[in-house]
Amino acid sequence: MPNRHRSRELAVQFVYQWSLNPCELSEVEASAGFFWNRQTNLSEENHDYFLRVAQGTLQKLPEIDAWIEERLENWKFSRVDKVDLAVLRVACFELHHEAASTKADVPVIIDEAVEIAKKFGSKDSPSFVNGILDKVTSK
Repeated sequence: MPNRHRSRELAVQFVYQWSLNPCELSEVEASAGFFWNRQTNLSEENHDYFLRVAQGTLQKLPEIDAWIEERLENWKFSRVDKVDLAVLRVACFELHHEAASTKADVPVIIDEAVEIAKKFGSKDSPSFVNGILDKVTSK
């Protein structure tokens, strides 16, 4: 199976972009397809995975945001950095929907999220993301 790391990064970037400029859920598939094609030069490797994760994250957003908000301690949801939130949203979708349906490896999903947080977030992002995801998987 090809490496999904780049697809996860792109899903996080798409969810982040969507949070800044949301479109209707009915437009997400077309928007995600356009985003993919622009970023990957029409590569098909893990395209289906990217679409499933990006669309699924946005379709389940109220549920995912509730999971995240329940686990924040001494922190308001509205204050969570948008990059960290995008990483958490994608990882939560994978943990609750992909891991259950495809038997994806939970530690791999968490490790990938932490690595993406290192790349795109602040210096505190990796530990913040890891802490929230640890709480998400322990409940």
